[in-house]
Amino acid sequence: MSLDLNTLLQDWPHEPGAIRVRKIMGLDGREKLQLRVDLGMLQMEMHGRPDGQRPHNCESLLVYHQRRAARAAERGETYELTPEECGELQQEGIQYYHRYLSLFQINEFQGVIRTRSAISIFSPLSMNNRNAKR
Repeated sequence: MSLDLNTLLQDWPHEPGAIRVRKIMGLDGREKLQLRVDLGMLQMEMHGRPDGQRPHNCESLLVYHQRRAARAAERGETYELTPEECGELQQEGIQYYHRYLSLFQINEFQGVIRTRSAISIFSPLSMNNRNAKR
């Protein structure tokens, strides 16, 4: 088996200015989204975290940090994110945003709504970044 992606990409050329998305059936039997970008393609899960990971055994990093923040609040403590954790949350948010745009492009509006609720990372989290200006 060749690791060269050119065969896949030749059959689905990039079109500058166009958002090209398709649904495929993965080898695991689950539907997946593919987003064609200039240097290749992104493949995402339709449900859960787009990369299929479950960080800290949670649906997402956001859920993990929200749970930790809630536990800290119950103890009367402040929960702070490190700069690295903020970067990880940003990366996760970008994954969800790619799926959101892809689903919108193919008129999969139930998925758009489901993914939009997961992008609540851009809402206040009641968490503070140690480097944030107050």
